Amino acid sequence: MYISSITIKNYGPIENINISLPFEGERPKPLVLVGQNGTGKSLMLANIVNSLVSGRQIVFDDNEVEAGRVYKYRMPSYITSGKNFSYSCITFQSGAKVEELQLSGTKEQLNGVHGEHLTIPAYQTM
Repeated sequence: MYISSITIKNYGPIENINISLPFEGERPKPLVLVGQNGTGKSLMLANIVNSLVSGRQIVFDDNEVEAGRVYKYRMPSYITSGKNFSYSCITFQSGAKVEELQLSGTKEQLNGVHGEHLTIPAYQTM
């Protein structure tokens, strides 16, 4: 279960990152995360771990955690300041994806503010 790409938008200090992980033939090259404290390295790893647990629940019957019972603690403050959503997508080499979307309010609240529809650009084409 190799990861081929990581996309994170508006999640804590991460405004927008889209990483395509390199492969040498069938073998993945290593990824090294380097940065100052508070730049989102742990948040990126948390999204990777969550996608692996979710993927395992779908693929295997013998899981330590009951399917659909993984809870990831989220706070509205994890959404980047001034934004109304956060989004992450971990794509595996097989083409499988684990996507997460967190809104700062209900869809009705966000749509009702100015009569506009909530749009999350670019995710319709992923």
